Amino acid sequence: MTHLENYRTPRIHFRLPRPRGRVLLSFVILVLVAGTLRLATFPRYLPYNDHWDEPSMVLLARDWRGVEDIAFIPDWLNGYPPLYIWFNMGVQQAVESLTPQPWYFLSDYLYPLRLLAALSGIATTALVIWLGWQVGGSVAAWCAGLVWGLSPIIIEHGNFAIPDPFVYLACALSLSLALYALRRR
Repeated sequence: MTHLENYRTPRIHFRLPRPRGRVLLSFVILVLVAGTLRLATFPRYLPYNDHWDEPSMVLLARDWRGVEDIAFIPDWLNGYPPLYIWFNMGVQQAVESLTPQPWYFLSDYLYPLRLLAALSGIATTALVIWLGWQVGGSVAAWCAGLVWGLSPIIIEHGNFAIPDPFVYLACALSLSLALYALRRR
């Protein structure tokens, strides 16, 4: 036994009640409304791209696949974290294997990538609600869910075929699981 064991912080058991009945139903309705908004807005402006980074990611993935030899984009994005580019490459290969055509337009790749971004936004909304619940109960969960799920700027920028929606999902998941682990400690 060391002398530091005498100075441990006492464990505080902080348990929130589980959401039941109307509260849980209201969270489900909030996620459904947020999901409806995201699924209704993700294909906007297609077949044209709406964000300057969408074609850059698609072209970089095509360059990494060896389909095209592009001069400027790989140099410009040299050192970019590769996970989303690999994800983009997988979506491109899935699109090409499921819909064989002589050539593909940018929107052929952007549609499924934006759909996956919208689905990750829906999952992020659910995680933000759970995060709010863990921090402050049902009122905090409602406030967090309303802000993240129904904010026009988040809906607008959370549906692009860029890495950001997946980064939001990863951050919400890691923070939610960290708080869950701290509470279960």
